Amino acid sequence: MTPGAYRAALLAFLGFLKCNLNGQTAIRVDRRWCSQVAALAALAPAALPDVIARAGRLEDDLAHVARSAGLSPAPLPAERVTPPVPLAEIYGADLEAAARAAYPRDMAAFGFGRWQPEG
Repeated sequence: MTPGAYRAALLAFLGFLKCNLNGQTAIRVDRRWCSQVAALAALAPAALPDVIARAGRLEDDLAHVARSAGLSPAPLPAERVTPPVPLAEIYGADLEAAARAAYPRDMAAFGFGRWQPEG
């Protein structure tokens, strides 16, 4: 798949997600793309989380959890998932807007800022 085709597919999928997450499709919301707010709400009747780990401080958050459980923290593995097309190759304001439109509650609740390339 070319970067342009991948970008077009991602933009279309984000449009679908916006409709799906707002109950405007006949397709159930899949746990693989449900909002993080919805996932936490689903857990709430059983138990509220003690910690919400955030990507930018994941190693510190997980170390805190380990120490709280009486364990020694372990470093995060260096392995990363490589996407079929790097986001830096296809990113645009329209993709960011579509993602924000699909997941507005997550963006507000967790303070996601604008995407910035690593480096």
